[in-house]
Amino acid sequence: MTDEKVRNAALRDTLDLYASLMSCNATNCDLPAVSFVKPSGYLDGHPASSKVNLLEGFVKKIVEMTKANSTLWADTAIFITFDEGGGYYDSGYVQPLDYFGDGTRIPMIVVSPYSTGGHLAYL
Repeated sequence: MTDEKVRNAALRDTLDLYASLMSCNATNCDLPAVSFVKPSGYLDGHPASSKVNLLEGFVKKIVEMTKANSTLWADTAIFITFDEGGGYYDSGYVQPLDYFGDGTRIPMIVVSPYSTGGHLAYL
């Protein structure tokens, strides 16, 4: 990402994602095979600067826009992870081994026409 041309081609605004989700069709789609989406500071769910419901709304919008596009939804999987810095997802006991503990469990939610739902996996 030190090459400005490569960086500018790879990093896009969320509004570009929304436009691509709406316009993608069987003959023309400018979305890459893999996209990483990071919400802005106000939507990122961090306890000090955001609210979890804002993050949930951000994720919901992307999922609903993807599902509304049948061409795109047919072969899409959305992987949702949560920055565990706030400790909201981990209900288990975290052993205080050092300043940071032993590490919290970080969830991943998969939304896809291929997932059947209703399963939990602890890794």
